[in-house]
Amino acid sequence: ARPTPSPSKACSNLGNCKNYLRDQLFAASVRVDTPTGTLDNRNSAHYKASQWILEECDAAIPIDLCSTSQILLREQRYALSVLYFSLGGERWTRGSNPNLDMGASDTLWLSGSNYCKWIKVGCDAFDNVAELLLDTNNMIGTIPREVGLFDKLVIILMEENHITGNIPEELYSNRDLEKVILYENFLSGTISNKVGDLSKLTLFEVDNNDLHGTIPSTFGNCRNLVDLWLSENNLSGPIPNTIKNLKKLEILALGHNYLSGTIPTLLEANPNLNELYLDGNNFSGAVPCYDNGSYLDVLLVDCYIQCHCCTDCSN
Repeated sequence: ARPTPSPSKACSNLGNCKNYLRDQLFAASVRVDTPTGTLDNRNSAHYKASQWILEECDAAIPIDLCSTSQILLREQRYALSVLYFSLGGERWTRGSNPNLDMGASDTLWLSGSNYCKWIKVGCDAFDNVAELLLDTNNMIGTIPREVGLFDKLVIILMEENHITGNIPEELYSNRDLEKVILYENFLSGTISNKVGDLSKLTLFEVDNNDLHGTIPSTFGNCRNLVDLWLSENNLSGPIPNTIKNLKKLEILALGHNYLSGTIPTLLEANPNLNELYLDGNNFSGAVPCYDNGSYLDVLLVDCYIQCHCCTDCSN
């Protein structure tokens, strides 16, 4: 669990409100390893987000600077605003608030309302961000490290956008994550070994990106995983044998990468598997087929691979 933030000075001697808030935002940025100086860079999403947060000091109703619960909620407001500025929020299809109008409809992002009312944001009973449902929203830019401040996040949907850069390591610190859906973007970099820390994960869908590197063996720790979509990337190396640990797995999509080696005994080891896509790779040998392989709806490999239980092959 991330450390509980604490005020940087005694609440009986707050001093300037904006300086105090800036200290809180700086502490949050340090925890997610945002590079030093980013908050002071006037061109950065973080600076723009901090300036929006600092406007709270001018509110007609005094804000509670020192309550731990309010600090945590304010950090999430900050993280959402960094997300907005990092991913071109002024051009979004839904939720855009280009003039940063605090009096705008309470469904628009960065309006003066509770962020739980912002469109495509879902919260739990304690106003923690639990869902980010931002698919097909003309999002352009990179996912900021501040997603690591949503420690109650359950679902993140950002598919079919124009997102570039890496999947931030900090995303994997959200241990309540169940669904990660980022397909059809332009994500690069690798899939972190930290994915194995997501014990509640049921769906991981990052197909149709530019990810490279190997498939982390730590996926084998995600025992609740049902759907794993890694197709249409630049992944290489073997299928890790730890995939056989995923007894709940129903769909495994690895097609059109640069994977190699032999195909492990997935059909015998994963009794719930009903769709397996292995085509468009560099595998060798044969697909191990078993009598219980007949339950598969789809088993697709390259035609040069020997597979008497396959439903189709691809040239």
